[in-house]
Amino acid sequence: RYRSVRASALASLTLFLPVGIYDSLWDRYITDRGGNNFMVGLSFLVYTLPFIAFGARGGRLSDTHGAQRMVLIGIAMCAPIVFAYGLLTQSWAIVLMGGVEGIVGAFAIPAAQSLMATAAPPGRASAAQGILGAGDLLAAALVSLIAPTIYGRYGAMTTFGSAAIAMCVLCVLIALMLRGARTESGLSSDAQ
Repeated sequence: RYRSVRASALASLTLFLPVGIYDSLWDRYITDRGGNNFMVGLSFLVYTLPFIAFGARGGRLSDTHGAQRMVLIGIAMCAPIVFAYGLLTQSWAIVLMGGVEGIVGAFAIPAAQSLMATAAPPGRASAAQGILGAGDLLAAALVSLIAPTIYGRYGAMTTFGSAAIAMCVLCVLIALMLRGARTESGLSSDAQ
């Protein structure tokens, strides 16, 4: 019922869209680009380390500059990174790009979680976070079902490019929803 809750869930879901590609194709994608099992494992490490190093700082930035702003910036920065994966031809470049995506994620994901925490009605924070998690997993699962077919038939550029375009479209939709949610909350506070 709450537009801000829907927008928050959609924001987090948007950040998780490429996870479906990674879940279903990452090993094959890196192998197709000349990598080996070590490179696959290294890519997960390089992606994860920024969350450890910058996750708390990302949360503080969200608190300082606003979760709405930070999540929209995060999605807008993540989409070109996802697109770039389709252009890369060397496994080491993919690993390095994963580190860049990890840095962006360390700032964007806490913002999405904070956005949901503030959007949740009083006494419903846990339910709202549950919606957020369910949406993330659903998005990743659906993408993981279709990504291998797209990759096998059309290649990496189409696979990652489609995800990046979807993220851009959803980013605009989220911005519009959040703008409408601010207007609704302003009207309801004026009416009270």
